[in-house]
Amino acid sequence: MTKNSRFTEIFEDYFRKSRNRYFKLNNAIWYDYNRAIVPVGPAKFDYRLSESQSKQLLSMFPKTLFIRSNNGFQELSSSQSPLWYSVIKNTFLDRENIKSYEARKKIKRGLEFCTVERVDADFIAKKGYDILYAAVKSYKGRVKIFTDEKGFTQRNKARNFYPEIFHYWGVFHNSKLIGYAENLIFDTIEASYSTMKFLPEKFSLFPTYALVYSMDEYYLKKNNFEYVNDGFRNILHDTNIQEFLIKNFNFFKQPTKLYLYYKPIINLIVRTVYPFRNLIASDKLILPKVKAMIKLEEVRRNYSAIKKLN
Repeated sequence: MTKNSRFTEIFEDYFRKSRNRYFKLNNAIWYDYNRAIVPVGPAKFDYRLSESQSKQLLSMFPKTLFIRSNNGFQELSSSQSPLWYSVIKNTFLDRENIKSYEARKKIKRGLEFCTVERVDADFIAKKGYDILYAAVKSYKGRVKIFTDEKGFTQRNKARNFYPEIFHYWGVFHNSKLIGYAENLIFDTIEASYSTMKFLPEKFSLFPTYALVYSMDEYYLKKNNFEYVNDGFRNILHDTNIQEFLIKNFNFFKQPTKLYLYYKPIINLIVRTVYPFRNLIASDKLILPKVKAMIKLEEVRRNYSAIKKLN
């Protein structure tokens, strides 16, 4: 990534004023996400690093383990499923043009039961934590809430000053908030669907269908974004949201190549334990983050194997 974009300047101002650690390299903002250094920006951009750049970046984040990046969007292949990808959508379909009858029916009912509208970050700061708490408590496995109520409120109040890069949506039933979404905005290139949370007891109202349909319409039809993105292949979290979007809303797997740059000690550990990856994957006592890192390494190695074959 070499082009200096307006959204990069705004994100840098946000990170600086909110006192979140970041580093600017190749005109991209890099930050610590779950002990991995990742870039902030559209998935279609190329974030590859040279060896000297990766060493410099790793030195700026003492508590992180590795850098994760990609090289932009690659050509779609009909012959094989991509190893690493973003789940995106670049064309809006009106409800009547969606192939799945079940999806059309549930979108219709969701829009009848629920009202979906843009809200500001301050509103979610005041009203959103109970929904986050209820949603995370309903998840299977060892899932923890990333922040307490005070931290949640402070984080979202700070984002209220940056409506160009943080969009919030509320889902309401009888004027009561039952779900919300937080999106990262990169000009009109990409709207990244960062967070969607709902009260578990309200799923019978089909709020997810109403929310996704409304956001897709807003970004792709009304504001001509290039695409919306639900993120990279999900390895850490046990969720079916990406499969849900592909099945019901015509999202698809957009290939990109995974790049990993390890700290020396982490590189040694990964190389040592990788031969035992099948045992690690089945061991319930192994931390999910360790399993995720080994799975990422498997994806990276598979890419290298394909390159050698070609």
